[in-house]
Amino acid sequence: MSQRLLAKWSTSLKIVGAIEAITIAFLSLSKDSPQTLLYTPLTFLTLLSLGSVLKHSLKTYGLIVSVSTVFLFSETMGDLSMNVNQLNVKALASILASVLLIIISFLLYFHKGTWKTFVVSSLLYLLLVSPLIWLAFFGFENYVHPILNLWASIENSPSFPTYASISLLGLIAFLMLSYSPGVKPFQSFRSVGLTYPSIILIYSASALLNQELSLNLTTMFPSNVTITFPPLLWLAVISLISIPLSLSSLKDRPLVLGLSLASASFAASALIFILSKLVFTSGYDYVIPLLLTSSGGSVIPRGITDPDKVKSRLISVLKQGNYGSARRYVNFLNSIGVTPTELVCQLSREGNCEASLWLASSYKVEYDSCGDLKALVNCILASGKFPRDVSQLLVALERRDRLTAEKLAGLVLAKTDDERTREMARRLISTRKVEERVDLPSLSNWDPSLWINRELYGYQVKSFVGKGGTAYVFLTERGGAKYAMKIPLLTASSNAERTRLSKSTFTDLAGESSKLQEISAKTDDMVTLYGIFVDRTTIKEILSGNLELYLKSPPAMVMEYMEGGDAESILSNQNVFYSAQWERIVAFILLKVAKALSVVHSEGYVHLDVKTKNVFFTSNPGSTGGEVLQSLLTGRVKVKLGDLGASRRVGGTIDQYTPEYCPVDQVEAMLNRGGASPKMDVFSLGATGYKLLTGRALNPVNVINLMDKAVEDYVEKRDYKQTLAQASLNYQRFYMTLSLKDVNQDLAKLIKEMVNPDPTRRPSAHQVVSALSSTLR
Repeated sequence: MSQRLLAKWSTSLKIVGAIEAITIAFLSLSKDSPQTLLYTPLTFLTLLSLGSVLKHSLKTYGLIVSVSTVFLFSETMGDLSMNVNQLNVKALASILASVLLIIISFLLYFHKGTWKTFVVSSLLYLLLVSPLIWLAFFGFENYVHPILNLWASIENSPSFPTYASISLLGLIAFLMLSYSPGVKPFQSFRSVGLTYPSIILIYSASALLNQELSLNLTTMFPSNVTITFPPLLWLAVISLISIPLSLSSLKDRPLVLGLSLASASFAASALIFILSKLVFTSGYDYVIPLLLTSSGGSVIPRGITDPDKVKSRLISVLKQGNYGSARRYVNFLNSIGVTPTELVCQLSREGNCEASLWLASSYKVEYDSCGDLKALVNCILASGKFPRDVSQLLVALERRDRLTAEKLAGLVLAKTDDERTREMARRLISTRKVEERVDLPSLSNWDPSLWINRELYGYQVKSFVGKGGTAYVFLTERGGAKYAMKIPLLTASSNAERTRLSKSTFTDLAGESSKLQEISAKTDDMVTLYGIFVDRTTIKEILSGNLELYLKSPPAMVMEYMEGGDAESILSNQNVFYSAQWERIVAFILLKVAKALSVVHSEGYVHLDVKTKNVFFTSNPGSTGGEVLQSLLTGRVKVKLGDLGASRRVGGTIDQYTPEYCPVDQVEAMLNRGGASPKMDVFSLGATGYKLLTGRALNPVNVINLMDKAVEDYVEKRDYKQTLAQASLNYQRFYMTLSLKDVNQDLAKLIKEMVNPDPTRRPSAHQVVSALSSTLR
């Protein structure tokens, strides 16, 4: 049955149910005055029927109970429309209690609360409303010590049972009004099987309780219950048939079950009412018909039956991490013919990657049924998350879209450990058509232009930016946005670049990629790391000669593209370097980098490669000192620390150094297999500040040469410790004479503290932030 037909059926039932309830009420009206009619069960049951038909919710029933409690209270206390001069304490308390009940009830009805609402509403009732009801019943003489007089009141006052009933009904109404559940999908067992008999069972039990305890709750129950109760009992028993119905073959068709049961109830209600007019003469022949109308109205599907609305709710709860509700929505959609496969295909096409990937990871997906798998693959490439049956996705792609299959295969090799899936990915990448074959150069003669115009991990390589001693850097695009991609040189490092980085650096990133991406996103002072695509086996295969793998699935890091260049390049601008604002510019740059380092260190990592070439600007800061300072202070241009790829955990093994910027103790730790320390970054930051202020490297040439020689001695298995000791001694001598002339005294002092040869005497990154903040005030 189509959704449109089910929707029309549902709307028609709401109209029929409302008309039926009003008709039964009108035909059952007594000849009593309109005021007296307010206090009859007919009013209560009519409100109950209209509420369930038009707005079935616990809040609606709570409001009905609250209003009925006021009617019952008013009837019990007698006529309160007396002259003001005639009002006594009981009458005033009665009026005030009724007014508070109504006002607070309506406020709670329109308030979407949490568990705190239960507490507040209960306190309001117990501290405000309940004492007034007590006062209205027992007067002021029993008000001061109600607890002490409680048992005496029970024994001596015939009105105590009525008081207790009214007080309890009011509290129940407040609690019902405080409940604001999230919208849930319509399900057979919960929404039909349990809901349908609830109204009849609760009303029947309450009627029996009213009769047995002589509570005289005549506003809700007919006084002559002996006529109405046996049929009520039978009706309650019969209504329980909805539970096995919901568990039978109709359990997978909740909408049809609910609509069918509602239709049968409305028909039975009309039939019983007509017959009861011919049989009963008590005037209470409306009870069972209105209860049937109420129960039927409670199972009319509403609110979340439209598949598009359900999908919107599904996306919403997934963003909140509410996976239990998400599964209920998926199950509901599946019950009306919208399969998880359809959801995955549609949501990925619409760009709802988080929802589509969760579905693909939680449910079996028939990928061959998807019209376009490219959108799903793009979602996978963007997030780095795989569906649980990625191998089936690769099979489907191999038959339909080989290019997209190769993109996904590259990511599989970089991120997946399952050997069977990896083997399938290798076969996809290695099997090429003859016309696609390229004569690839060796690693030592590799041409980075081969990557231009190729798509790697969902990023289109646009141009070659440059080559360092450790990696090629490219400008890439995705979705109209620009990104930088760094691909390592899998060959001997160039002697022209002062940064020494072993091949293991990229390999070690494989286990740290998620954490490093998380760190980069925690501060705006760091270049955002969007993805690390590294796999140890892939690197090993490339070094073994699989150049096709290097071309199609190279190890790579994708990061924020910084269009303004680095701090090293700004040194060449004489108008900026010799400007009056340069000192303040340097202090600002150091402050931003120190803030970034403070975050890195607080997360348990050390950057290990702070230098001018790793300090970037989001856009061109300007051509004069005044322009640059203004751009930085206003936030038009942001300073960010880049290249988190060299980072290691505190205490972790070090495998790189940049001799112009690093302390001797960093090289010593690297060769002696010591651990990385945050104080190494503080030294490098101080060296960066020195370079920016003077235009010269901090470490003297003889210290740089000795550190390089120590590394060479270590590689050649010669004694390197004596060389390191000499480098340390030379630096200490240099440090004794170190000074920054014509530089702000506080800034010069701070930089000298940062580059102290003794790591324990260097400040922390957090202390540097505080000092620089004071300097810039």
